[in-house]
Amino acid sequence: MNLRARSPLGAQHGSAGENSLIVPIFDMFAFTVAFGLAVYWRESPEYHRRLVLIATCGLTVAAIARLPSWLVPDNA
Repeated sequence: MNLRARSPLGAQHGSAGENSLIVPIFDMFAFTVAFGLAVYWRESPEYHRRLVLIATCGLTVAAIARLPSWLVPDNA
């Protein structure tokens, strides 16, 4: 029995668990690409510096998401 839902256009959608995995998987992919390019371009300081910053900013998303609710303003 197929438990996947169909949209009005006929496209299949995965379960809520499958759909919620796309964000962390994309974050891991973006970090890996930025970090890998930063390692590759170590000899070029202007590229290396920017790529390390991009990779670091990508990692802060998980940390900010775990902040306690009393620390985050209501309009965020």
